Amino acid sequence: MTNIEKLLPAFESNNVTLILSSSNKFSMYLAVCLQSIIENCTDNYNYDIIIFEREISETNKKRIIALVENYSNVSIRFFYVADAMKQYKFFLNSSRISQETYYGLLIPFLLPNFNKGIIMDCDMIVKHDIAELYSIDLEEYVIGGVNDIVLQGWLSDRKNNDTYNYYTEYLKVKNPMKFINGGLLLIDFDKYRTSITLNQVSNYINNYKLRVVDQDIINILFDGKCKHINYKWNHLICIKGAISEAISKAPDASRQRYFNSRKDPYIIHYAGDFKPWNFPEIEFADDFWKYARKTRFYEIILYYMFQNKMEEGIICHQEIYHNKLIRKIISPYREEKLKRLAKNKIPNNSCVYKFVRKLYFKLIGRPYTE
Repeated sequence: MTNIEKLLPAFESNNVTLILSSSNKFSMYLAVCLQSIIENCTDNYNYDIIIFEREISETNKKRIIALVENYSNVSIRFFYVADAMKQYKFFLNSSRISQETYYGLLIPFLLPNFNKGIIMDCDMIVKHDIAELYSIDLEEYVIGGVNDIVLQGWLSDRKNNDTYNYYTEYLKVKNPMKFINGGLLLIDFDKYRTSITLNQVSNYINNYKLRVVDQDIINILFDGKCKHINYKWNHLICIKGAISEAISKAPDASRQRYFNSRKDPYIIHYAGDFKPWNFPEIEFADDFWKYARKTRFYEIILYYMFQNKMEEGIICHQEIYHNKLIRKIISPYREEKLKRLAKNKIPNNSCVYKFVRKLYFKLIGRPYTE
């Protein structure tokens, strides 16, 4: 443990506690998520945002803290947790998953002076006052979350019993159809700490190789103790392919609730491999870019988006230039900022500098010159 266990709420009353975990690489997307939360805050509550990290640079921390410089009722605090995590062997079954994915399982034990909290992923955009979520009465339940409609679809697909057998035979779960999505959890910390022990959580983290890592663990440990909340609070985007197929196979009642929430989601969750910062044409991507433009990471997000697309061969430079959505995102004054970013942050005459310079000239429709 570290001095995190001595942490107290940031405000004396009306404290809404939010906890997120991020790596340095993901901190730019964390900032966009936070920007959306902050813009939808109200004066009726105080918002206590805690970031668990082990590598976020001081520069990026300053950029993030700057988001709340004009808000007296919003606090952002960073806490280094690398030392507290050394005892765990985090099983990572995908390149897009980091050990931060597991932190939500440990947070109630790391914050003994807190009674309740919202734990959420960073690949989300909040479009509603999150205090309303915090105010939901959990009744006798320990955790509140949204029923995972994608998992329901996989379980309902009787042509492929692999998923069903995994949960019912391997994990011995009675009704996996009731599983909640782990991306957003409203947790009664007091009930959490009295229902299970830290050793139980540690045992699952260190000794089990599960498919949906933290989500499987939370649902196994709190089987029957999770309250289903409205899909609006964790709306998974519908991506053509495996995700949309799974949703189409979910029970009718669940699909009805899902598509009702799609009309006006309170929190958009860009779950899966398709993120708006790499695929700006996906569903609800405009909501991400709306808030991204207002952060100090905007040009950096654009830079990595183009770099990833070029490196992975997703699109070629002609497609960048002719893509109307890209042109809409990058207004003329943003092009100038991208130019300055390349000039000031990247060594002159380096390969990266030449690449960005070529990209810049393509974006503005001018011939490239050395």
